[in-house]
Formats: sequence, structure tokens, C-alpha cells
Amino acid sequence: MKAGSLFSGMLGLDLAVERAAPVTALSWACEIEPLPRRLIRARRPAARLYGDVRGLRPLPCDIITGGFPCTDVSVAGRQAGLAGEKSGLWREMHAVIQRVRPRRVLIENVRNLRTLGLREVLADLARIGYAAEWQTVQALAAGAYHKRSRIFIVAYPDEAGAPLLLGDGLRDDYAAAFTQNRAGIWRAFPCSPVIRSGDLPTDVRNARLTATGNAVCPQQAEPIARAMLGAGEPWGSQALHEGPEMPFAGAMRGGFIYVRPVAVPESLAMAWHAAWCEANPVTVRAVLPAGRSAYPTPSASEYGSSQNGVNGVNGVGGENERPSAGTPSLSTMARQGVLPTWPTPTARLGDMARGSSSVATAQARLDSGRSNLDDAMTVSTGVGGRFLNPAWVAWLMGFPAGWFDGTSDHDTQIGMFA
Repeated sequence: MKAGSLFSGMLGLDLAVERAAPVTALSWACEIEPLPRRLIRARRPAARLYGDVRGLRPLPCDIITGGFPCTDVSVAGRQAGLAGEKSGLWREMHAVIQRVRPRRVLIENVRNLRTLGLREVLADLARIGYAAEWQTVQALAAGAYHKRSRIFIVAYPDEAGAPLLLGDGLRDDYAAAFTQNRAGIWRAFPCSPVIRSGDLPTDVRNARLTATGNAVCPQQAEPIARAMLGAGEPWGSQALHEGPEMPFAGAMRGGFIYVRPVAVPESLAMAWHAAWCEANPVTVRAVLPAGRSAYPTPSASEYGSSQNGVNGVNGVGGENERPSAGTPSLSTMARQGVLPTWPTPTARLGDMARGSSSVATAQARLDSGRSNLDDAMTVSTGVGGRFLNPAWVAWLMGFPAGWFDGTSDHDTQIGMFA
């Protein structure tokens, strides 16, 4: 099968599809940002690489993936919905789907799309003869150490007798993925200790953090991709959705919207995580910070920086970390020299390069011999401060070791991975 990728970024959705169906080959990708373009060339050199999505007429393919910009629908964004300049690029994705008419489409966005654009996306798909199903799921459900709640939409030609793709077996698929990923990529940090800031220029570090914050966690999307490409189950009897507020999970056929059960509710994902922590105390001590059960999730936009925080003190980060919760962002924690809680990565992680750092807490950890977490997660400035290590953030997001290799003159990762 041939796949095409829109708003490709770090190829998170494409990795999910490739793992779900190894026979899939990336035929083309479309990405405008410089670092992700270099990454695509390095990781998938055979794929044709387009730049601007506007007016794009790509090669035919069987699958199209894309996470169109969330800037105007995120709770941390402009709240303009699909009328916004960035999130309005959905119209271009819709036009490409109409031109290519693939058998399957996989769309990703922040969970707030449910209230700021989902109904329009579904209506646009219906107008060109596509049915759709969607689920809202956290990265935590796939084994990540952060929540990162996202909505995934699967679209396909609206044909009589088409099966239900995101069926009741999806919960079991996530349960299996949780176990597999906790024993796999998230079993331990792949990062080697102390990286000096001089080894990785600020502009390179910031670009990598921005790209990672914008990325899709591959493991989070993989069970959805497997279901999308599977045989599915009979449509059966589905309940029509009533009311103005869109459900967190559902289906759309013939222009009618149906409500579906959420495959992995947040409470269930948290229960899986709590049970795992109890059963794996040694790994918990090695991977998670003392006194905390999870990291905040990386995200494309943070609430906080050193200039915007709770009572003017700490930044508040991540679309799942509300200002009222008082949870600092990853970049703020890095500037403070310690990461006692874990916000999700965001595209604004580059903020960590600005402002000064308070190092007292970090020094206390170093003096007590508890520096391994900080050393892996952060880059030492050499003068007492620390910034986020993009290799660690990429690991937190589920990307393979060395995924940034070949994207700059510093393509050996300067020992960031053992």
C-alpha cells in the first residue's frame, strides 16, 4: 500500500501506520518547516517531499495521514476554530482527500477539536462521500508517561455494508500496547548523562524541541491505525447522537452522527498506570521522578513560560495542565534546574532558552546523588543552568533513538543516546 502524509512533522502518524501495516510505503510527504523536512529526507529518502499544502496535487495513494495545525482549536491557542488561519488549513487537507480519494484517511488533532471544529470536519467529509469514526485517547493509554489527550479520526468511502473499524476490540488493543510499550521503549531512558549546551547549539536544540512538541506520539496512534487497516466488525445497531455537544467518540455515516463508547476512558488509563507502578517499583524509581506518578505531556503550545505563570512565579504548561492546577511547564522546570513534575512537550519548549535558571534545587539533587534524572532530561549550560534535552523529550514522545540524526551538522547526537 502507498501512503501520503500531510503536515508530516516528525512522521509520528506515519510510523504508526507503518507499524500497523509493514507493507505500507510512504510515497509522499508534505511539510513546510525546515527541520522536519530535513528529518523526512533523512528517515524516508525515497518519499517525494512537497512543501506548501495549499493547492497541493500529490501522487495517488491508498492512505492519507495528517495532523492539521491545532493553533486555532487548542485551549492554549487562539480559539478561532477552523476559521483561523492555521487550523483553517484543514480545508486544504480536505481538498487533497477529495482529489486523491484514498481508501483510508487518518486525522489527528487536540481533543478540543471536539468543540471547535469536529462537526465541520465531519460535514466536509460527508460532502465528498466519506464516512468517519473517531476516538479521544491519551498517550498514557498506550504506555507513555504523560497524558496527551488527542482525537483521532478515521475516514473512508461511505459505502453500503462498510464495517465498523474502531470497534469494541480497540480497548484490548490499547491494553496490549500499554504492556508492550512499558516493557519496550519506555522501560528505561536511552539517554547518556550530562550533555553540555555547547555540544548542541541553541537554535538546533530549540528547533528539535519545537518539532517534538508538535509531533504525534506514534504508539498513541498505532492501535487506531491497526483498527483502521483491519477487517473491522459489523456495523450493527448504533445510537444516534442527540444534542449540540459532540461526543468524545462516535461515528458518522450518511450525514448522521452516532455516539460510540470511549475505548479507553482517562480513568481506565490511570488505573492501568497505577497498577503498573505498584507492580514495578524498581522501574518506577528509575524512570519517574520522586513523589510523582507521571510527566506532563509535551504539547504544541504551552500556557507558561518564565513570563506567564501562576501568581507570576511558575509557568503552567500543556493543554492538559490548566493554569488553576499550578503545574509548571517542562521548559520552566528545566530553567529551574529540576523537573519534579512533568508537563507535556510543546512547540514552545524553545522558550526554555530564554531567561535565567534557579539552580539551588538542582544542586541539592546533585549533592544528594539523585542527579540521574536531571542529567538525562536536561542539557547543562556549563554555568549552573539546565535546558531541556531534546533527545529525552523525543524519548518521552515515543520516537526511536537517534531519530534526529541527519537533521543538522550535529547529526551524531553528541552521545545523547548510548
